[in-house]
Amino acid sequence: MPVQSVIYIGFVCFCCAHAALAQHQRLGYPHDRVLKDAVFHLNEVEGLAAAIEERLAGMREGDPTVQIRDVETLQSTVDRCRRSLSNASENLQNLPSDHPDVQAQRKRYDQMTQRVNLQQEKVKALQESLENIVEQAVTTEWEVDFERLREINQMFANPEWIESQPQRAAEI
Repeated sequence: MPVQSVIYIGFVCFCCAHAALAQHQRLGYPHDRVLKDAVFHLNEVEGLAAAIEERLAGMREGDPTVQIRDVETLQSTVDRCRRSLSNASENLQNLPSDHPDVQAQRKRYDQMTQRVNLQQEKVKALQESLENIVEQAVTTEWEVDFERLREINQMFANPEWIESQPQRAAEI
């Protein structure tokens, strides 16, 4: 094989390899760092969203055994997801939109946003159902019961009467 043919073949191979590399260019250092930050925030949202889904699986609307503290914790976790999504969005806006790695993370961002929106709706529904349960419990009968408990509390504030009046203590 003549030397000119080898050089020509080498040149053609180099051009093809360079064209393939040009299609998937690496981001520069500053953009690479910003992309890593965006991925970090999206990973955080993914983990928190999984934890929210796990907690929501055991909770049903209208269930009086659901604790309001648990629902408030879920709401604060959803708020934390929103902050991380906001940070990821800022990072992704500062990156070139035509890069394949950036496009993949933007798609992931959209998926995480939808996931957190659905979770927000479920948490809000739980909060509303708990508020309805509390509203049902507030009645005029509750006020009568509370007054009776106040009287009993005043009677038991002085424990000496239990020893001095055992028949009256037995009635209560």
